[in-house]
Amino acid sequence: MTRLADLLARDRPALGTWNQIPAPEVIDLIGWSGFDFAVIDCEHGAFGLREAEAQARACDAVGLAPVVRAPSADPAWIGRALDAGIGHVLVPDVSDPGALAACVAATRFSPRGTRGACPCVRSGRHEVRDWPAYAREQEAGTGILGLLESVEGLDALDALLEVDGTAGWMLGPFDLAVSMGHEGDWRHPSVSAALEDAAARIVARGAPLAVPIFAEDRAECAALARRWAERGARMILVGTDKLILGAGLRGGAGLLG
Repeated sequence: MTRLADLLARDRPALGTWNQIPAPEVIDLIGWSGFDFAVIDCEHGAFGLREAEAQARACDAVGLAPVVRAPSADPAWIGRALDAGIGHVLVPDVSDPGALAACVAATRFSPRGTRGACPCVRSGRHEVRDWPAYAREQEAGTGILGLLESVEGLDALDALLEVDGTAGWMLGPFDLAVSMGHEGDWRHPSVSAALEDAAARIVARGAPLAVPIFAEDRAECAALARRWAERGARMILVGTDKLILGAGLRGGAGLLG
């Protein structure tokens, strides 16, 4: 099983994409194409935790590190995702330090946190026999990634960075552009400036930074990836499975002009 900690220890940024199509074959293609991780999207993807668990199994089979985007900042849902064997949970629209702390607590067993203890779960191969060893392994290998995608989130960034126990931070360019009143224009200069400021503050704290890139043009995508790598991003997401598939289909459909 590949974990994010393994990817972050490499001398290059980890490369991933969003998974919004609930088909293990899509995960196969993502892994066999050379990506390092996939973010299984349970906020915008039309599927739930059962399908996400199947996608995570496919990730394990092809050597991808699975991350799941939760539908909301729900500690109970986070605990279920961890029990399902998905080690890292991306929490959307983080802006409240108290809510973030509750999400972090959901990754820790009592007395350090609020995660429910059960030995018959996929993360423990359905039959945990050495609970102390399992609990230590889980707490070392699971974590919360906070998704910063609103004006409120950026305004609260300094306080959010004070919350102990987060595994990293992701920027949300498209949602931020909507939140700033730029109708999804993630290339707008003020959006770019806000993202770069947030990135610099995160990297200065020594926290792992993840950045999505939605440019369909290959040259622009490569230039943005290099730019974010130079600014300290340790995880870079390229497009989504839908965007990549759509671009390929349009290319095929346009062969005859």
